[in-house]
Amino acid sequence: MRRVPPKSNGGLHPPYDCAQARNREIARARLAELVRAAAHKPKPRVMTKVSQNQKRKRVEAKKKRGQVKALRGGVEL
Repeated sequence: MRRVPPKSNGGLHPPYDCAQARNREIARARLAELVRAAAHKPKPRVMTKVSQNQKRKRVEAKKKRGQVKALRGGVEL
């Protein structure tokens, strides 16, 4: 059998240095994207108020639910 030099892999795959360089490029691109995403400042949240009508409806629904529960009294035997 013929001996293959250590740097060569029989021409089946690209040399190790090429793959390492490509991996470095990919890793740098990923890092740059992470830095870009981390530098993005989100918009401040705008506080909103619940309208009076919504508050009234919620209280009415709670009262109605409370009345239904109050009617579930125990049965006297």
